[in-house]
Amino acid sequence: MRRFWTWLLMLMVVVSPLAAAELMRFKLTDGSTLEGEIGKFSFTKEGLMVRLPNGKYSPRVRWTNISKESLEQLAEVKDALPFIESLLEPPEEVKFEVEEKAREAARVIKINPVPTRPERPVAPSRFTALFVSPVTLVLLLLIWGGSLYASYEIAIFKNRPVALVMPIAAVFPVVGPLVFFCMPAAPVKSAEELEAEAAAAMQEGEVVEEGAEMAQEQQTQVEPEPTAPAEPQYPPPQVFKRGQFIFNRRFFETKFAAFFRPVLGEEEKDMVIIIRSARGEYLGHRFSKAEANHVFLQIYKGNASEEVMLPYVEINEIIIKHKDAPMP
Repeated sequence: MRRFWTWLLMLMVVVSPLAAAELMRFKLTDGSTLEGEIGKFSFTKEGLMVRLPNGKYSPRVRWTNISKESLEQLAEVKDALPFIESLLEPPEEVKFEVEEKAREAARVIKINPVPTRPERPVAPSRFTALFVSPVTLVLLLLIWGGSLYASYEIAIFKNRPVALVMPIAAVFPVVGPLVFFCMPAAPVKSAEELEAEAAAAMQEGEVVEEGAEMAQEQQTQVEPEPTAPAEPQYPPPQVFKRGQFIFNRRFFETKFAAFFRPVLGEEEKDMVIIIRSARGEYLGHRFSKAEANHVFLQIYKGNASEEVMLPYVEINEIIIKHKDAPMP
């Protein structure tokens, strides 16, 4: 009898672990299978380990390497559920509740209009806004002013009347100066031609005066009064105007070479130089020197002399005349 109980005890010791273990087959994500017995020793946060049929233990397999079907199969094991709960899809009821909450959150909230809210002003068109912009107005003003200045320079360069070119440029900016710039320059009269015209005008005046005096004497038949001494004859003045001549260093050195001498000659010592510029009118006797952008005129103030610098761009007219001759 004693022997019977001994064998029964040994059988229970051998069978009890087998009863606690459960034989299962798992599919892995790489297509292979894992078969063996599971128990409390099989489940950890690192993965799953089973006891193989040969009595050895398999390497631990990560939970992410086990297929979805095998994870659902392990969900029925109480000891494995805490480790695979995050990998399982929620039931349909839970999914429905989550989707319903998402739809409620995505619903558009309707905002009723406020009756006292002011209306947004109507924005002007882009074309209109372009011309009412302060930046555009300033830009147009700069273009208009530049067109006027360009017309002034073009009138001088092309020997055209400034009083004609600038008003046209004011009405038709850019286009007006461009038209005059494309036109040929007006012919410029040389100094010899101007002198000949002045001499001819003077001779005609003398002839007319003599004819009028003779006619008056014949009509009145009065004894002639003693004639006054004849006025001295002065050389005709020479006038050089901007537009007819280009004032630069070469012009002064060629036209007025005799007036650059330290001691003036017999013909130049009684002559005076009158220059009308943007700064005013200057009267001198000689030029001291000419440079690239300006010329120096020597003027006298009493017994002292002074040099005045005159930029070429500011000179409007130059007159060479006898010091006692009237102003032309």
